[in-house]
Amino acid sequence: MRSIRRTAVALAATALTTALTTGAATAASAAACTPTWKLLDMPAIPDGGVSVAHASSVSSKQAVFTTEGDRTSATLTSDGRSVKLLPKQIPHAAMAPGGAWETTFDSTSSGWARYQFRYGETYGSGVPVFARLNGGRWTFVPTAISPDPTATRPNLQSIDSVSPSVAWTVGEYTTQSADSAGAAIQQWNGRVWKNVDHPAMTRANATLRAVHARSRDDVWAVGRQYTDPARIESLILHYDGKAWREMPGVPGLLAELVSVSARASDDVWAVGYERKPGTFAPVALHWDGRSWSAAPTPSAAWTSPFSVYAAGPNDVWITATSPADGSSQPPLQHWDGKSWTDVRPEGVQAPGSAYIYTALTGSGPKDVWASGQILNGTGWDTTSQPLVAHLSCEGR
Repeated sequence: MRSIRRTAVALAATALTTALTTGAATAASAAACTPTWKLLDMPAIPDGGVSVAHASSVSSKQAVFTTEGDRTSATLTSDGRSVKLLPKQIPHAAMAPGGAWETTFDSTSSGWARYQFRYGETYGSGVPVFARLNGGRWTFVPTAISPDPTATRPNLQSIDSVSPSVAWTVGEYTTQSADSAGAAIQQWNGRVWKNVDHPAMTRANATLRAVHARSRDDVWAVGRQYTDPARIESLILHYDGKAWREMPGVPGLLAELVSVSARASDDVWAVGYERKPGTFAPVALHWDGRSWSAAPTPSAAWTSPFSVYAAGPNDVWITATSPADGSSQPPLQHWDGKSWTDVRPEGVQAPGSAYIYTALTGSGPKDVWASGQILNGTGWDTTSQPLVAHLSCEGR
């Protein structure tokens, strides 16, 4: 009996050692892997859905996407192996051209969709409406009215959520002549949307274009402001859990910022463009915890960045608009701390096809998502199909 027990103990010890060794080797292999891009097969999307315009990372290896079609939108999720439609889809909203114009998700059962309603006799009040996904159920929720509803209305452009009870949306308060009467920030407190006081709230010609909430007490918002009709400057605001503060940009840089990504409290990236006579020049800014500085940018031929995702230290991805001459579609751009590199997840593009990336998200350097659309053909014969690409170490 003792011999059997000794043998059992020895076998168990051997098994444990093997498991620990194998686990350590597997972990070491995963840590040392070089991630690669993979295009994912797309499911049939109801009512069209020609472009995957928005992306949200909700956990490691899990993302939620939203398509844009003709007055419709669809929500999808992926674990890196396949793309599937979510059980509950964004509800159709009458009078909302283009379906949902902006979405954010903090889980597969919690998120928001912004509708761009027509402003006319039917919706004369000009109060934007969001659709809220909570517990797998969609409902319509009004945003806060303007602080001066007789003179202005909120025009909200970007939204980001941290949890079902914490979300932020930014934009501007516009007058009847469509001029900005001040930058808008609203916060969801779990029950209602409320206007939030901040330094640019009543500043004429100030607009916020993007918001990123790293946590409930670390939120960044970026945009632009006109100091005179011919001078545009960046607008950067930060929330520390107590109050919004304006953060000085780069002196002398006249740029409009359109996207922001905060990896850490001392590692934030914002991109946009600088208006120059007859053209636009790309702009990339970096926050190191103390101040903003201008970072190197991809070739000026790519005119202006569209979105940015900071995956890790010196590991940044951006999408961009077409070059100034419209000759081709720019690939993804990757920053490794020294230079920008063109990256095409699809490899060499087939003749007559253009892979257009518009949205970026992820949970780290080895979990990055890029989405957009594939255009095939030219002119009236052009067709479009949704596109999702994933950077990971899956299968290696």
